[in-house]
Amino acid sequence: GRPRVPAGMGRRLFIGGLVGVAIYNGIFFFALSLAPAIDGAAIMPVTSPIATAAMALLVSRERPRPLRILALAIGVTGAAIYLWAVPPDPAHPQRLLGDLLFLCSASLWGVYTLMGRSLMAAAGPTRVTAWTMASGALVLAIVALPQALATDWAAQPLDLWLEVAYLGIVPTALGYALYYRGVRDVGPTTAVVLMFLIPIVGILGATIILGDRIGPLQLLGSATMAVGAFLAILSTSSGSRAARARPSHGRGVG
Repeated sequence: GRPRVPAGMGRRLFIGGLVGVAIYNGIFFFALSLAPAIDGAAIMPVTSPIATAAMALLVSRERPRPLRILALAIGVTGAAIYLWAVPPDPAHPQRLLGDLLFLCSASLWGVYTLMGRSLMAAAGPTRVTAWTMASGALVLAIVALPQALATDWAAQPLDLWLEVAYLGIVPTALGYALYYRGVRDVGPTTAVVLMFLIPIVGILGATIILGDRIGPLQLLGSATMAVGAFLAILSTSSGSRAARARPSHGRGVG
């Protein structure tokens, strides 16, 4: 039969799509038009876990372990080194505004991550992803309608359509589903901490595929972020082992 919105979750799923898909992507891509992509790759992964961790402490009183705090600090340091080593770019005169919008977008991602955990507990990652993507896409479509009507779509090259299809299927639909599965399995703070891997993958991809080059200080920043991501993984593994080893209390013997 046709897919149905889980009972009593329609408004929550719509808000999730509004925050985590429509507003998040709108601000992110606008920031991308003002600042170079390297700023987004360096700012987003390290700001999102900080925002998520802070919100988790306020909302659910989740207590971060010392190793996780260390991982966050090292990741932030690595991104700062990387950004500091990027030379000024006259092609992006509004770079500071773009970076501030990246920070705003990362904070929205933290909100979306915390919302997703409760949603998936009731509906699962696939259904949550499908409905939040649908509601967010609807909002974006309404906002983009005037510009879409003014565009000559028949004149657009095939490469553009292939890129749009790739962005919609691989990093968006599939990426959101896998991300939310991770949020369900390891929790929102741990899932977003592992986003430290994004700048590393982005730098490697740009170097291998596009032939871009980075300087020694940028390499140092990348290596520092890699250390932060590795420590985050260690903190996750040690926390899981401790939880499994901890004896349960309060259960009667039947």
